[in-house]
Amino acid sequence: MVQILTHRKAKIMSPASHQPAANETIDDFVSLLFQRLIYQDNLEVVEASWAQDVAEDVYISINGTILLGAKYLELVKGFHATAAAKLQKKEMLVVAPGKDDGGRTGTVSSSAQVLVMHKDGKVVDQSSVLIVQVGEKDGRRIMTSLVEVTLEKTRA
Repeated sequence: MVQILTHRKAKIMSPASHQPAANETIDDFVSLLFQRLIYQDNLEVVEASWAQDVAEDVYISINGTILLGAKYLELVKGFHATAAAKLQKKEMLVVAPGKDDGGRTGTVSSSAQVLVMHKDGKVVDQSSVLIVQVGEKDGRRIMTSLVEVTLEKTRA
């Protein structure tokens, strides 16, 4: 079991336990998705969330480099093997609900400041802006696109 912290309340999560609340907003979905993918280290949770919450043909661009979904997942899993991330500050910038679907889909942009602690002792301050497109498949929300711009600064 993994404790997932959100800006609203803490939840305990296992790989199969995430069931969105009826009133979960698209920004809640995005926040929880990145909690499960990046800000906890249980790879079973990472893989289960990826399988359930990310489109098979997801579009991913990190600092202008386009990645296949499988490559991004490989990078995330590799990250967990060598480092841990702690969210320092997060701000939702714009939440644009989709049209004619009651807000089930849409686009979320946010900024984040993250402390990355590598197992070799290196500490990195990371600032990023994310734009996430949320779609729907079989009645479930899924991430269909991720554009991330990130700047890293290694502490001396």
